[in-house]
Amino acid sequence: MAMNSPKTVEFETQTPLWTGGVNPEGDLAIHPTGLLGGMRWWLESLLRGVGADVPDPTGANRTGFDPKKEDTGGLDPASAIFGTTGYRRRFRLTVGQSTIAPVKVENTKLPSKIHPVIGPNGQPVLDSNGQPKMKVPTWFFERSRPVQGRFALRITPLNPKCNIGLIADLLGFMAKWNALGARADGFRCRENNERRK
Repeated sequence: MAMNSPKTVEFETQTPLWTGGVNPEGDLAIHPTGLLGGMRWWLESLLRGVGADVPDPTGANRTGFDPKKEDTGGLDPASAIFGTTGYRRRFRLTVGQSTIAPVKVENTKLPSKIHPVIGPNGQPVLDSNGQPKMKVPTWFFERSRPVQGRFALRITPLNPKCNIGLIADLLGFMAKWNALGARADGFRCRENNERRK
């Protein structure tokens, strides 16, 4: 298979999946936009972990596309793949065949993961008694509708130099070591490696 051929990666949820949508109650769909932000975040984190210079894409020091500079316009590696103003994302992510169904999450509080609230100065925020304020993480699914089941993601190159294998491997990494989707604390998917096409 050529490096820039479209690729399909199949997943099966291990816990409910939520990828957002315009309806605050959610809808029965997997939204690629709910996956792309996490994909970019993880790629930036992994690149920084190996010493690459990857600025915050929302920060003042972010790099901009310069058409006078080589093929990627002088962009950092993450922006060269995920795009920036004046430079389009190098691939399209679409949801293929899926067998998903709504699932109700009964207990949305995670008392076993209680932790202190940290302020902007990096120090714990104190309550009126001088004790650290504690936060109990919540999955925020009281009104929204997460889904569960199997689904396929199709990665299509939009540029002949796009390495689709890198994108597929990034999704596989996220499924194995973190999660796919928004509001992902405690939620997991499993990649069906034998089904990668």
